Amino acid sequence: MKKIIMLLLGCFIMSSLCLASSERTKVKYLKTSDGDTMRAVIDGENVRIRFLGINTPEVSGENKVEEPWGNEALAYTQKRLDEAQKIEIEFDDVADHEDRFGRKLAWIWVDDELFEVELLEQGMAKTYMLQNDYKYAKELKEAEQKAKKEKLGVWSGKTPEEYMASKQASTIENTSDSAKKISQDTLKEPELEWTYEGDEEGFSWGTILAALLIIIIIVIVSQKKSKYGQKQAKNRKK
Repeated sequence: MKKIIMLLLGCFIMSSLCLASSERTKVKYLKTSDGDTMRAVIDGENVRIRFLGINTPEVSGENKVEEPWGNEALAYTQKRLDEAQKIEIEFDDVADHEDRFGRKLAWIWVDDELFEVELLEQGMAKTYMLQNDYKYAKELKEAEQKAKKEKLGVWSGKTPEEYMASKQASTIENTSDSAKKISQDTLKEPELEWTYEGDEEGFSWGTILAALLIIIIIVIVSQKKSKYGQKQAKNRKK
């Protein structure tokens, strides 16, 4: 009986630990050093946190060479975290909780949205050291495929300057095409439609028949008058 109780107690403790490890922890955000790393306070401790499963291009710094889209990824992350109402982290049950540089490795939740997915969808990051058994591996892979398909950010094959220039050119072209269409539609001669009040499709058949009948009556009356006049003229001659 004692063995059964100890076994149940052990199972309870293990399940509690598993649940605790996957819970989100609210943090106090301090700053970002690049697109995939931030500093925050957790339980009173100032720590660096590396976003799990992704990698953004490098920004210039100590022993670092700036890469295309690095500054854009940093600016995007800074803006989102600065404006966030709530930032939480979540450790993955099967991933390391800390890397060799002493940084915490965690999922980042910004206002209840998984931030790694957001960065991937925007083309600001690529998946990195992502294992299939990670909790949100499927969501990250789908987000990356979406950005690849739409050729966003790092998947555009262009520098940020070239990418923005092409977007502006596309916007101008679309605006010009719309303006041309509006201009052509405006210059078209208005089509005259003969309509009869009370009939949306134009003159009714009844109206047409009535008009024809009046014309026939007028013709017949005119012919009779003409014949009568000719007869009167003959009688006078006699």
